[in-house]
Amino acid sequence: MSEQVKKRRTSIYKRDPWEMGKGKHPVRECLPELFRPAASYEDKFSQESGFGTGESSIFRLRVRRLCKRAIFWLLILALILGAAAAATLAWKVQTVAADDTARYAGADLIDASGVTAGDIMLGIDGDAVESRLRTAYPLIAHVRIKRSLGGQVTVIAEEEQRVYYTQHYMNYYLISGETMEVLYVDSTPEMWSSVDAVYVGLPEEARLRRGEKLTYEYLPYPGENAGQEISTYDVRSDNPAKEFAYIAKVLDAVMESPFGPRVTGIELSDKYDIWFVMDGHIRIVLGNDRDIDVKLQNAAQTLSGKDLSVRASVDASAPDKVTYQEKADLVLPEWAD
Repeated sequence: MSEQVKKRRTSIYKRDPWEMGKGKHPVRECLPELFRPAASYEDKFSQESGFGTGESSIFRLRVRRLCKRAIFWLLILALILGAAAAATLAWKVQTVAADDTARYAGADLIDASGVTAGDIMLGIDGDAVESRLRTAYPLIAHVRIKRSLGGQVTVIAEEEQRVYYTQHYMNYYLISGETMEVLYVDSTPEMWSSVDAVYVGLPEEARLRRGEKLTYEYLPYPGENAGQEISTYDVRSDNPAKEFAYIAKVLDAVMESPFGPRVTGIELSDKYDIWFVMDGHIRIVLGNDRDIDVKLQNAAQTLSGKDLSVRASVDASAPDKVTYQEKADLVLPEWAD
């Protein structure tokens, strides 16, 4: 290497970095003319070297290296994706299992889930399975899918812990006690005889549509039931959120009280005449929703020590005065039984 080139290379590192962009480029000057990088974008393609001449520039060498690396990593990525796809297709369902619930047999849940042996394990859509099961069995609240490496799929179904039902106009509706979602609608009450549900009397402004939450906002049509005509109504409220806030308040208070497990129905259609039935033959009157917790506590104290096997009426509408009266001829609605 000539002394002149050595001096030029050494001067590169001694030169002020701030001066590197000024004047002649020291690195470009140290290289032979053939291998010098283009001085600007305009003359990149004005160098003497070119394709087919056997001459290569540093620019083209760098491009070739980048292309080789890109192709290498693309091949690696393709191999990985191919292996993952092969493993996915090979992992198939061998067996399907489901435990019995309080109301439904495990074999019925398996049939309704739509999952069968031979299905691709990762192709099972949990949301679709839950939708099919809840359509077939309205009292199912949640569904989980558990997969094992051995090829077993376990369908885990959880039922609604608390269920309400109501008769609204000409139809009967089943409502989730957890989410207040309308689970089922029918024109006959036969289904409710086999369901341990609590009756809830609702005002005319209530709007019920299957698959949606109970609301009091105005809807021009109610929920639909395939193959049946559902009655329509046009009653509405100007401020439903405020006017019917008492329903959730009273319902939660009664069901969370000591009376909760023994309540057979509660009438909430009139906010000034709220009452519920305990054990199917004891009516407890609460009046309005004010001091609801105090009224429930007073009613419980009044009934302590009483014979709960006879028909009776408890009026706890006044917090400071509670009356108890046994009534053999007490008339209660059909839902109370």
